[in-house]
Amino acid sequence: MYRKLMVTLKGSDIIINLEEGNVIDSVITSRFRHPDFLPQQNILIGIPHTNTQEFITDISQQVTFLNEKQGDVTAMTILDAIFNSCQKHIRQYYRLIDTDMYTYIDAAMHIMDACHFFNEKQMQEYYQFCASQTINRFSYALWLNTGDELVKLTDLK
Repeated sequence: MYRKLMVTLKGSDIIINLEEGNVIDSVITSRFRHPDFLPQQNILIGIPHTNTQEFITDISQQVTFLNEKQGDVTAMTILDAIFNSCQKHIRQYYRLIDTDMYTYIDAAMHIMDACHFFNEKQMQEYYQFCASQTINRFSYALWLNTGDELVKLTDLK
């Protein structure tokens, strides 16, 4: 079942479809995620989801960023919105856990879907591009959630 979220982006109302999760008050965030970025563990446990209100807040912050940015919404301004979310997160928590990073990318993909930028295959390819760019840009602050512990990305190199 889907929950509809209406936001105003550059003066136009758009509807973002949020897939409700099996856990009360949660949404599945990974609808547009490239398979390479899905958890490899038990598929039922591995379906990325988050608190509905937190995800709406993430989307709303990115929409606000896009509305304040000069020019049209494009694939590259969407990437800028992801970077902005990650920078704010790092300023607040002094680190960025990969699961948080993926949730910010997921939020941006939901906005892109509502704008009808890409088909499903293109969305997954763009997700892969965004993840790669975001990992490269924020590698200094990125921690990986292994399921057992957090490991700093730079410690793996």
